Amino acid sequence: MLLGAGCGDDLTGTGETDGAGTTGSTGTSMGTGDASSQGSSTSSSTDDTTSGDSTAGAEDSSGSSTSGALTTLETTVTLYPQQPMVVDVTVSGDGPLPEDLSLSHDSDDGVRVAVLEEGPDAVTFRLRGLAPATDHALTVSAGELSEPVAFLSEAPLPGFIPAFDVNGAQGGEGPYRMFDLIPFPDFTTSSLFVVDPQGRTRFHLGQASGALPGPDSVFAAAQLRDDGSVLFVHDNAVIILDELGEEVLRLDDEDLGLTGLHHDVLELDSGNFMSIAYSFQTVDYPDVGPTLTAGDVIAEFTPQGEVVWQWDSFDDLDPLYIVPPNDGSSVLPHPMTGEMAYDWTHANGIVLSPDGSSVMISLRHQDQMVSIDRASATMQWRLGPGGDLALQSGEWFHHQHSPQWQADGSLMLYDNGVGPAGPGRSRVVRYTLDLDAMEATQVFVDDDVDTTSVFAGDADVLPETGNILVMDSAIFAKEGVMPRMREIDPDASPMMVWEMTFEAGRFAYRATANDRLVGEAAR
Repeated sequence: MLLGAGCGDDLTGTGETDGAGTTGSTGTSMGTGDASSQGSSTSSSTDDTTSGDSTAGAEDSSGSSTSGALTTLETTVTLYPQQPMVVDVTVSGDGPLPEDLSLSHDSDDGVRVAVLEEGPDAVTFRLRGLAPATDHALTVSAGELSEPVAFLSEAPLPGFIPAFDVNGAQGGEGPYRMFDLIPFPDFTTSSLFVVDPQGRTRFHLGQASGALPGPDSVFAAAQLRDDGSVLFVHDNAVIILDELGEEVLRLDDEDLGLTGLHHDVLELDSGNFMSIAYSFQTVDYPDVGPTLTAGDVIAEFTPQGEVVWQWDSFDDLDPLYIVPPNDGSSVLPHPMTGEMAYDWTHANGIVLSPDGSSVMISLRHQDQMVSIDRASATMQWRLGPGGDLALQSGEWFHHQHSPQWQADGSLMLYDNGVGPAGPGRSRVVRYTLDLDAMEATQVFVDDDVDTTSVFAGDADVLPETGNILVMDSAIFAKEGVMPRMREIDPDASPMMVWEMTFEAGRFAYRATANDRLVGEAAR
């Protein structure tokens, strides 16, 4: 179903600064949240002591009129319990506000300040990146007037972590890195984080998780949209949230007539979405017998919930072709009945070809990437061991994730390197494909030979530098499972230039680089 944006959802604004001050004359009028329904508010005021006769219409010693001069500033702070890292401050006075009106945080220059709404007598600023459960001191200035603003931010949401350890200096696209995070194997909370270059949390969405262990618990494939909202897959639904955590759009699998939505979602140029769902059939396996078997479906659907295109793995692939042994160890629950099914394909990622004519799906349990023609909804070719392209040099991938087409036409992916045929080492790898000769050639591999992420993983090129942002999702250690986010320079030796580490007992699926916080529109 499609949900309309709530109060204060449209947050696009100009005049944004890094927290050192914001002009009050360049914001776009967008409507502010109602403090009575969205959060608590406090207000204060100050009087500026002026020399000379303060009677209206009087002239000072220089002969200029003081009629209508601003002598008082009043501020109102609006807090949002559902998003403690965002606060609105409305400034008004007893006269017209000057163009040099500004608001700044006294001690945290990483707080982002933007004009949310402005008028001749009042301006509302939005602050982003505030630490929760913290006493904050701000200063609002207008000409010679200055007003301190103090407030205690709301308590953090479930799963909040204030900062992460970093080593080195990150580069590439923008200062922020966004990623999902859940405790593993407890799955007690589901979180989405945005951190700055120092690893300090600048945005967090978190909730108690009641989902079963697995992809349903994750804010999967989270991506920042142009309007500042966030798109992801969670709990068998494609969801868009604004920065306050309010739903802008929710498309559940049942409403779409699909079974489960998982792992990935694309927003197409048409405005439609493409995601992965399950398909179930009973397959008679030799030495096993009739077995409920899970394949995968790629589905394209409109924001209104109409499915307009789909491809089913059972239509083009042989369910008797299996890579892991069918011994009952690779199973998943049917999203509706709970019955356990053999996890035959285990799709974990989709990506459009550069011209949009085909879509590639990563099938972990097949050790293959499969290209699907969108016009006919039929398979074109399979890439990987046992596939249709011959490998000319290098090594094939195993139980892979996160395929990404590159500007030069090559294909990059995260190779977990595990499974029955895997070497047990994870890596970022890139291949060139010659579809005329039906040949593939490995042309790049990262230099970390000691890391194994047993499942998940992500790799994305940063367009500004050509560096690669990598998420090693699930590194097994004595202390437990832990992810690691790193940035590598393909031309350096060693390649790693920046690293962010996590405590054990956590899992992260993907990471993206962004030049703005959630809620800030693309420039």
